Amino acid sequence: YSADVLGDFIEEKTPSMVCLSLTDDEEPEFPSPEADDKVLGTFLDTWRRTLLRAVLFLGPAPAHVTLEAKDNERSAAIPRLQADIKIEALPNTVLVFRPDCYELVCDVPDETLMLISNFLIPAPTWVFGEITG
Repeated sequence: YSADVLGDFIEEKTPSMVCLSLTDDEEPEFPSPEADDKVLGTFLDTWRRTLLRAVLFLGPAPAHVTLEAKDNERSAAIPRLQADIKIEALPNTVLVFRPDCYELVCDVPDETLMLISNFLIPAPTWVFGEITG
């Protein structure tokens, strides 16, 4: 029934990604690796196909979460869409939201562990009629 509510079918889920917040002092110890074309292509495909995102906050510290409504066609089509939603995500809080309608802003002053998964629409199907040359 996801197509009735969300406008498309959920066909697959990404592997869950574990995220641990870092303090300003710890961040230089873990530099972000340089992304190549394959990594960027995979990220873009996942980003385009994401219909729902789920975040499980595991703690130990709470996270201060704000969902900010986006100004786009999909958001405008939802009746009574709240502009901003503020949540104090205590350990074991599960947040499921539509990333096409809301931007997630997460402020974690203390160390917090999160588990994030995306629920995806079907991958596009490519059909080649004729290949020449």
